[in-house]
Amino acid sequence: MEELFSKLAGKNFLLNLFILGRPWNGVIIGLIAILIYLVQGGKDFVSICFIFLAFFLQYFGGAVVNDLSDFFADSLNMPFRPLEQKVVTLNQAKLLAIFAYIFSFVLALVFNFYLFLGILAFFIFTIVYSVKPFRLVSKGFFGNLSLGVVSIFIPSFTGLILATFPFNILSPIFGFIVFFTLFFSFFYLIKDFKDLQGDKASNKITFALKHGVNFTVKLSMLGASFFFFLASYCFYLLVPSDLVIFSAILFLILFLYFESILLKKEDYVGVFFKTRILFMFFLLSLFIIVIYVDF
Repeated sequence: MEELFSKLAGKNFLLNLFILGRPWNGVIIGLIAILIYLVQGGKDFVSICFIFLAFFLQYFGGAVVNDLSDFFADSLNMPFRPLEQKVVTLNQAKLLAIFAYIFSFVLALVFNFYLFLGILAFFIFTIVYSVKPFRLVSKGFFGNLSLGVVSIFIPSFTGLILATFPFNILSPIFGFIVFFTLFFSFFYLIKDFKDLQGDKASNKITFALKHGVNFTVKLSMLGASFFFFLASYCFYLLVPSDLVIFSAILFLILFLYFESILLKKEDYVGVFFKTRILFMFFLLSLFIIVIYVDF
């Protein structure tokens, strides 16, 4: 996806500034927070806008910081990215990250203190994930788990608090958040396959580098399937619609099919692209279902 948007942006400075923050992932982060807010009965449109924009901008800033931290590895893994192509300078990228962070924090603080706390937690985890001396991204599976916490748990938990506080920790919604976080952590184990060369050269020890592609694929398929089943069951308890079952089964079949390809050939970029698109469609299907049943 990164290469596709880089080709579309060409040498256009403003478009490259935009794709530097990987906005397609920022949209997913914002939608995850809103999904939980809606499932818990949140209805206010203004609140939805603030939640989405705050998390979108926070992710945008974090993605830029991640690119700055991974500049050497990305020069080998993704030489087509804006920084590597020198369409955007390092100083310009730093300013972009600062502005995104500032706007995110201001939006959150103006709207609600709980949203501000969620954004602050997101910020701390993204820094710990990307920046030295912490660099959790380079800590094997712990890096994948921290990515799950950032991408799923913090946005979801924030949406939960904004819709329902206090909440029951034994409720299906909390189970969904926890299991979906673990699913995502195993699901994204394959993220690093396409970056093996640059990660190895930069001493970025990912799970795939440490344990090998074959074992990582099998673990991803097993762990992601198990926690996806639990997450889907919890979501069905919240939204008891046959559409939830259908969407979950379709996702799981296609996910296992795509990942099984990696056991036969090294189509790392293609499989990661397909599974990421599949995840986006699954998330959108949950939105449609929630809206359809009038939650």
